[in-house]
Amino acid sequence: MMSETGKPARISLSPSGYAPGDVEQMVAARPLVLSNYPSPDTFITFDLPASKSELTFKINCKTDYYVLLIFSKTIDYRKAPTLAGYNKAYECGKQGEFSASIDLKELNLNRGSYYLVRAHQDREGSWYEPY
Repeated sequence: MMSETGKPARISLSPSGYAPGDVEQMVAARPLVLSNYPSPDTFITFDLPASKSELTFKINCKTDYYVLLIFSKTIDYRKAPTLAGYNKAYECGKQGEFSASIDLKELNLNRGSYYLVRAHQDREGSWYEPY
């Protein structure tokens, strides 16, 4: 999109990081696609406050990024993908499987039960193939 000056227009992002209107369109479009994804009860689960300081897990990097999403157990990510309490993409420095961890004490999440969704993401577009 170009501005009147011929320079790229700046898009104001909402607190969620999406341009206004994008979230509504994304949520409306996703239920059909996400409904085929695995059930939340198949993912790694943990409670906060945690008895351990780190949550360690395997990452399978096959694209540009891997994504970590943390949802409350009360939320089905397939129905409400924008309600992740934690959502961050990390660059895959190498392809293949390796161990990674999250410092649970640094998460800004309330006391409760959660599950971790790991997924793949290309340079553009949204995450896919959660595991």
